[in-house]
Amino acid sequence: MWLILLITAAFAEDLWTTAEVTALRWQGGPQTTVTLAPGSQVQVVLRDKDQVRVRYQQEFGWLPSSALTNVAPALPVAEGGSDALPKVTLTPGEAGQ
Repeated sequence: MWLILLITAAFAEDLWTTAEVTALRWQGGPQTTVTLAPGSQVQVVLRDKDQVRVRYQQEFGWLPSSALTNVAPALPVAEGGSDALPKVTLTPGEAGQ
C-alpha cells in the first residue's frame, strides 16, 4: 500500500487555481475544506468528469476543473516595473575583495 502512495506522489500532476475557489470535502457536498487564492499550486489526486480531487498542503478537496490550469502563474513584478528593481553592477576582477 505504501509503495502505491509513494509512486502516486512521485508522479502527481501539479495544477494552479485560476481564481479564488473553495474546495469541497465531498463531491457535490456542502462541507468545505479550504479556500484557495488565485495561483495556488495543487496536486491532482483524482479526476471525475468536470471535478478534480486535489491536495493542497495537508488538505484535500474537490474543485471544478474550470478553476484549474496547467500553466504556472507568472512571477510578480515589483511595483513600478523592472525600474523598481535594484541595479547591480559587476566589475571583473573585484569578486571576493
